[in-house]
Amino acid sequence: RDRSPSRGLGDVYKRQGTKIMEKDVLEKYKMNSRAEAVAFLKSLWNEAPQPCPLCNGKLDFLHKKAKKNNSDWKCTGCGERYDAIKLLNLLNEGFGR
Repeated sequence: RDRSPSRGLGDVYKRQGTKIMEKDVLEKYKMNSRAEAVAFLKSLWNEAPQPCPLCNGKLDFLHKKAKKNNSDWKCTGCGERYDAIKLLNLLNEGFGR
């Protein structure tokens, strides 16, 4: 039996190189380039979101009753959550910054 502690995705990325993070984000959200992902994030911050890249559904604020936060969105179609700050951080780490 393997008694070593399980490794999270963060550990896997550290071992394999951070460029993989950017590739994974782009693949997950069906985007072709970093520029396309950044344009999507900007649309969220400008409160004029593009359709969900996964299902083409409408994006809405995640927390409607709480103070409006333009970085947390949820697709009304597939339910995918978009945390713009987290996505930007993943892209930046993958970009080697």
